[in-house]
Amino acid sequence: MKTESPNPLSALEARLADLKQASLPPDAAEILDEIIKLAAEAKHEKAAFVSTVAHELRTPMTSIMGYTDLLKGGMMGELNESQLGFLTVIRENVGRMSKLVADLSDIYKIESGRLKLEALPMPLASAVNAGLDLTADQIEARRQKVSVSLPNDLPMVFADPKRAAQMVNYLLENAVRYSPEGSPIEIRAESVGGTVRLLVTDHGIGIALADQPHIFTQFFRSEVEEVRAHKGWGLSLATTRALTELGGGSAGYESTPGAGSTFWVTFPAYTAD
Repeated sequence: MKTESPNPLSALEARLADLKQASLPPDAAEILDEIIKLAAEAKHEKAAFVSTVAHELRTPMTSIMGYTDLLKGGMMGELNESQLGFLTVIRENVGRMSKLVADLSDIYKIESGRLKLEALPMPLASAVNAGLDLTADQIEARRQKVSVSLPNDLPMVFADPKRAAQMVNYLLENAVRYSPEGSPIEIRAESVGGTVRLLVTDHGIGIALADQPHIFTQFFRSEVEEVRAHKGWGLSLATTRALTELGGGSAGYESTPGAGSTFWVTFPAYTAD
């Protein structure tokens, strides 16, 4: 089971704050205050830049996707097989870019404190079903077999329905991507103290030991050939963990190279209190 800070700037701020608690000479304390201020400004500017770029990219990408769908639907006349193939490639790649922009926007809104969750009591099963719907095309394309096992006495969770479904979607996408076609994937849940833990298990390639300390790092992509064979930005797991922690939960995993992985996230259990 591995954990790490998903953001180097946040980790730096935390370490600087700890250092500030020590007894320092006046000059050193003044320098440290300036470093803390610069780190905070860098974090803010980074978030502002990504937010601006994401906003500017959304409109043209939405237009490209919309017009591509209209062309594929025959709005401008019947298309031959080659033309449909080209449009499909365009649509898939713009879709990947759109997901990248959305993930970047989420991460940096979280880091800048601008993303707010609309948490409410909800059954975990509704998030699982919504996540399965979002991943249905990928599961079908690779002929995966997903089984769901949720205890009948599982307490409700306190979560944002949209974001909970997004986390399930991302964990499932990860499992589907790095598992053999037709292999099983299991979704299960358990109560752990005052939380509910959701686990997604695959029987795929697992995570190389050298990669395990970096698995939640933004933009991390393994050099393992089997991983590189699949397209990805290295943001889904970082986004999942950031969203989980924002909601008061945690994320982690267990993995054996060559024998699959289990990724999990926790949600606060809802009680009448």
